[in-house]
Amino acid sequence: MTGACMSTSAQCVFFGRQDELQQWRDVLASPKGQAVLVTGPWGMGKSALLRQMAQVAESYPDLHCGSVLYEPVPTDAVEATMELMLGDAYDAANLIAGSFAPTEERRRQWAALFKAVLPQGNEIVELVQALNYAPTRLIRKQLAERLRHISNAMDENGRAVFFIDPDNYLPDNSADAWRQLINKLPDRFKIVFAQRSDGVLVHNDNFQRLATQGSLVRIPEGELAYLDEDSVRQWAETRAADLNRSSEQLHDAVAKYHGYPFSIDAAFRLIGQGYEPADLPDDPEALAAELWKEVLGRCRESGRDDAAHLLCAHAILEVPVPDELAQTVAGLDEIGHSALLDDPLVGGLLPETGRGRAIYHYVFRRYITNCLSEPDALAYHQCAIRAYRDMLAAEGPPDERAVTRLPEHVRTVEGDAAWVRCFVEECVGPMLTLGLYASAVETSHRALDSDAVTSVSKEEAVLCGNLGLIYRKRGELEEAERMHRRALEIDEQLGRRKGIASAYGNLGLLYWTRGDLDEAERMCCRALDIEEQLGRREGMANAYGNLGLIYQMRSDLDEAEKMYHQALDIDEQLDRSEGVANAYGNLGLIYWTRGDLDEAERMHRRALEINEQLGWLEGMANAYGNLGLVYQMRSDLDEAERMYCRALDIEEQLSRREGMASVYGNLGLIYQARGDLEEAEKMHRWALEINEQIGRRRGIASQYGNLGEIHKVRGDDAKARRLWLKARDLYEQIGMPPMVEKIDGWLTELPEDDHDG
Repeated sequence: MTGACMSTSAQCVFFGRQDELQQWRDVLASPKGQAVLVTGPWGMGKSALLRQMAQVAESYPDLHCGSVLYEPVPTDAVEATMELMLGDAYDAANLIAGSFAPTEERRRQWAALFKAVLPQGNEIVELVQALNYAPTRLIRKQLAERLRHISNAMDENGRAVFFIDPDNYLPDNSADAWRQLINKLPDRFKIVFAQRSDGVLVHNDNFQRLATQGSLVRIPEGELAYLDEDSVRQWAETRAADLNRSSEQLHDAVAKYHGYPFSIDAAFRLIGQGYEPADLPDDPEALAAELWKEVLGRCRESGRDDAAHLLCAHAILEVPVPDELAQTVAGLDEIGHSALLDDPLVGGLLPETGRGRAIYHYVFRRYITNCLSEPDALAYHQCAIRAYRDMLAAEGPPDERAVTRLPEHVRTVEGDAAWVRCFVEECVGPMLTLGLYASAVETSHRALDSDAVTSVSKEEAVLCGNLGLIYRKRGELEEAERMHRRALEIDEQLGRRKGIASAYGNLGLLYWTRGDLDEAERMCCRALDIEEQLGRREGMANAYGNLGLIYQMRSDLDEAEKMYHQALDIDEQLDRSEGVANAYGNLGLIYWTRGDLDEAERMHRRALEINEQLGWLEGMANAYGNLGLVYQMRSDLDEAERMYCRALDIEEQLSRREGMASVYGNLGLIYQARGDLEEAEKMHRWALEINEQIGRRRGIASQYGNLGEIHKVRGDDAKARRLWLKARDLYEQIGMPPMVEKIDGWLTELPEDDHDG
């Protein structure tokens, strides 16, 4: 949005809004954690004000301020934005370079935020340790906890600001999530929202009540007003030279717009194209129409409609996109596309943002879409569908923009039912590969609530099953079981045997996660029986792999290896890369358990290579963690720690609590081996806390065992005995006799007179 910001290819000059900026300085001066709401109609300059507020923050005297700007698109779930904030806050504090690559603007923002959150004069290690907190159930709660730890470690004069400038709107269900986060926002953090007059945050009573406790400030107190006379004159003076007019002429030309930023900017653009001031229309929509006429005039001059096609493509694509995608949807070649961007008019209407190019203002974009006939609009949507599908079919990691935007274009062209099919069949898998759990959950619930999904239907069963998988990955096991049970119930009513087998397999994995191995085996065997009857080899491979996990947990390595090889054979025949990577990783763990470390490393390296080619973050995290186990058994503790930390970075990014717990436990063993018992205990307690939260009994038992060892080394045999007995009881309940025997061996080594301690 242009607003009170004069945009050129090289600069952005801000005019006016001094009262608002002074109010913002006052907000920054206070260390209290607060949200700021900037409200106004379209074209009033909200986005320009936010960007100027960022500059004010980063140049504020006596404060160390940093900021990051987020521009959520209409299909971004609120949790998706919070996940970005979660990662960015950690990255800035943890010095993970390149977190905002590839754009220079994102790198600059990251550097500024890093300077704000890094405690002046303190060691970075202290802050990183403060951030290593076992996350709670919801992304929102996890973000609140992370910000609290950063706040506690920040210098008193530090400030970190998150600017949220949504394209078009925020989802209707986002107000409550933001309210709950802001309600616990720690000192030295500010979250600034731009909202149109009818925005969801503006009219949500619960959100607005934050103002009564001082946690919400409106800048200005009402809505943004028109620019004052001095600001308009300054704007005219700034443009006088390049428009070859006197500042008085320009001021008189735009005086009729009464300080409305969009109209002033559009008028100056038209004057730059040769318009006489007297010919400028009064109405903003009419100004947009004149700009469009100029574009069409370019087409007449060239004898081609390339300029119109490019802008229409961007209008239909709606969100910022890379040049290659817009070029494809517009049907242009590279040379023609580059020539259009070099044109001052056309290129100026398509400025580059952090996520690609987009039409410079919503009012102009809306005008273009309104000009398109229905057949023409559908044709552009169909081009977008083909382009996004080609992107998803290409080798390498899936494209995040494609998996989130493709279903929306399908919905426009083919309706809600096709939208649901596209999401389920083409996009859920890539979303999970990229770790876009929040977006997958939000879109799944949108689909379940739509008219396209009827009760007790195949679509409802599939969506519930997918939600169950996502909730299990996030450690929300009760919700995962509820979804899988609902999917099973529907599929049984429909007699849909493929779905029944999938539901049993998913429930088997759920019970395996909890450590209920007998029930897990029963579920997986039922799934395998059905898959064999159906002759569905993909399903058979999944069932064999799941059974391998169960036998491996029971230490029946020969049977586990047999299951993994059967899964590998099928996956290689079917060319299922993800399944092949899984099988290699599982076989690597078998070799590791047997002490064949060279073969174990070879398997894990192959798994890592495949996962990197796929861009599958979860698989990469697993592979790094497994390689850490190999190096740890070789006593190469530094390399093991490096592998674990790489795994932890990805698990944090995915908010995958089961994975984080495993890595924390492994890091605890590293510190234990080095003799750093205090740090080891901290790691094991974090792992224990997460495992207790998600009900993962195997992980709980493992951490009781590890903590018992620490107390044994410290000479506290009584506490060691209590912890080991807890671990033994859990292993016995789970059905892991080898671990029961191992704990019994430890217990016999304790002095007899401590039995009653």
